Formats: sequence, structure tokens, C-alpha cells
Amino acid sequence: MHILMLNETEVKRLLDPVALLDALAGGFRALSEGLVDAPKRIGVSVPNTGFLLAMPAYQQDREIGVKLVSVFHDNERFGIPSHQALICLFDPETGTPLSFMDGTYITALRTAGAAALSSPRSALPRATWPMQSSSRPPMPGRARLRTLRRPCAEPTSCACAPMQGSR
Repeated sequence: MHILMLNETEVKRLLDPVALLDALAGGFRALSEGLVDAPKRIGVSVPNTGFLLAMPAYQQDREIGVKLVSVFHDNERFGIPSHQALICLFDPETGTPLSFMDGTYITALRTAGAAALSSPRSALPRATWPMQSSSRPPMPGRARLRTLRRPCAEPTSCACAPMQGSR
């Protein structure tokens, strides 16, 4: 059995952001049309540490995919990302594993891509630059992906602190 294995460097080299946006748009359309079997994600928690989520999905005439994502916010003290992922693809006829790849970069771009695809629908028509508002640091690539779908000036971001008295 031959299994393709891709590390983060290889994924970054091979992944085309424009093709990703097109694939995401098609995937979101298929999901909303009921053509994708994507059960709710399941997960396990490690008390006071983090959690691991599993997200399987299948669309006819495509591979079976499973994304595993771990979220451990204290990882920064170890110099590793708080969100890490692995994506596995399986043959839909035999269930044979086809590929295992680092999914951390893909997950970040997928999240950014979803925001980029929704931006034209949620932005004011006169808006000329994208803005990312979050209580966390800016996600790599988000503003860049938004500019692929809508011409705009230099992207910016705003990190917001929780309001006093909020939970």
C-alpha cells in the first residue's frame, strides 16, 4: 500500500490559494445542497489542557476525508501552534488510506478562505479595504485571501480586548 505523506512545507508549496477558494466555494455549495455527508464533529477533552476534534466528510465521487484538530492554547510556551491538524484521505471504494498530510496550514487557510468568501456578501459596497476583527492575533493569510476575491487597499486588522464586565 502506497500512502502519500505531506509535511507542512510540502503542503505550503503545493497549495494554490486561488484554487483553494474555488474548491471551498464548491464545497460550501455542495454542503448546502445536501450533497456532502459531514456529521457533527466529535471530540475529546483533556481537562485544563485542550481538546482534539475529529471531522469526517464524504461527497460522492470524492475521497473520504477526516480532519483531526487539536487545540491546546498553552502550546505557545513550547514554541508550537495552539491549533494543529492532520488530514487523512481514504479511497471511497475500498477504504484504503491514500494520504496523510499536515493540516495546520490548510486549516488556517480554510478558515481564512471561508471569511474571504463571505466578505463580499457582508461588506458595505463602498468598502475599499478588509478588516479582521478578533480577540486573538491575526490569522496568517486571511487578509491576503480576501484580496484575491475583492480588490482592495492594504489589509489591516484590529485585535479587540473583551469589554469590561463581559464573560
